[in-house]
Amino acid sequence: MNKVDAERRSRRIRAFRDELSELETEGILHLPAEDVSRVTAYHDDLLSRFSAAFDTNLNDGEAHLSWGMRLVSGLGAVALSLAVFLFFNHYWDAFSTPLQVTLATLAPFLGWAVTELVARLFRTSYFTELAALVTIACFVLNLHLLAEIYNITPSPGAFFSWGIFALLLAIRHGLDLVLGLGLASLAVFIGASLTGFIGLYWLQEFIAEFYFAGFALFLLAPVVLRVSWVRDNRLIFFLVGMLGLFLLLLSLAIGVPDSVLPFSTEMQKWIYLVVALVIGSGALALSVRAGWVVGACLAACFLILFLLFKYFDWFWDKWPAYIFFLILGLLAVLVILVLRKLRLMGRREAGNAG
Repeated sequence: MNKVDAERRSRRIRAFRDELSELETEGILHLPAEDVSRVTAYHDDLLSRFSAAFDTNLNDGEAHLSWGMRLVSGLGAVALSLAVFLFFNHYWDAFSTPLQVTLATLAPFLGWAVTELVARLFRTSYFTELAALVTIACFVLNLHLLAEIYNITPSPGAFFSWGIFALLLAIRHGLDLVLGLGLASLAVFIGASLTGFIGLYWLQEFIAEFYFAGFALFLLAPVVLRVSWVRDNRLIFFLVGMLGLFLLLLSLAIGVPDSVLPFSTEMQKWIYLVVALVIGSGALALSVRAGWVVGACLAACFLILFLLFKYFDWFWDKWPAYIFFLILGLLAVLVILVLRKLRLMGRREAGNAG
């Protein structure tokens, strides 16, 4: 049992209780009191154990509050990270070089120590995640400041160091957001390294196809690798891989970065238009079939955003405003019909499987 499975089981228990209550209210089903008591006690025990081990939600109210706590945790991490950065920026020139090196070196280790202390003091993971994000910010600042002090040329290796540091924190405390940041950093490292491998400077040349490798690797890792930790965190791997690939395809389709394809910019846009539609539609269909709500929403948002970009690019200057928005409204209706069709297909498959 891992955190994802515990959360999924907890949601099923809450849904079962709600439905059972409705059936009893409508007079359709009345279970014997001893059966209800036994099931309730069993579920209460499960929820308590899940909450103690994985900090899962005991009821729907807690689930709603958890989203708010996660949002506030992220905002708090940004605020505290900015406070650390601005503190160093304000007093940095007043410090001697040895003191600068000492502070820059100690900052991430002190942050890790605070993270360990917070994890011991608070059972909930939101404070731990906040402390871990600030610790990562300190480590990023650490390498940046040391590179400035010793005039070191920026290297993709910094992303590798940041990614490994974030992965260690994520594995240690089971932090999803920190894990996602670590994987994204490693994906950037792979793309930047491939750029340098062919003789280009990674800060001046952004070739999107090279960055496909890292995100595709993390997308496929849960399918290929038999490592239990990777399987337990497969949703984070899938999410990072899908989001990275979608953003790269979007940038290629609108012609922002350079491409390795030996075609004109217009031809490249058309090629990646087809690729983006195929990958986005496939990801949407697979997510709907697998019942993965987050993946389906991400794929649908990507397709909608992508089509909006292309629609504005093609027709904004060519059509009257009223025609433009009329067609846009009709396209919205078409998207709703397609999504409704996918939902009905999912229902039929579920019915056939039952």
